[in-house]
Amino acid sequence: MSNVKVEFFCDRFCPTCSDIEAFLKESGVNFDYINVGEDKSAMERVVALSNQDKLPVIKVGDQVLCPPIDKNKLLDVING
Repeated sequence: MSNVKVEFFCDRFCPTCSDIEAFLKESGVNFDYINVGEDKSAMERVVALSNQDKLPVIKVGDQVLCPPIDKNKLLDVING
């Protein structure tokens, strides 16, 4: 796996977020879990990064992936 920083913006009540989180863990990806439901400023950051308010949003280095998240593309971006 790459050493790129991965930030995972999600909400614990979001089924798609749970699916992507499980995928990241199964794939051995280290990531920062940012729960926007518990951190209001995190949702503001999601909107600033992605120009929308849908979850999950994943920041990989300088790239931002927005819904719908393609798991194969996600791993390609992470692995460079």
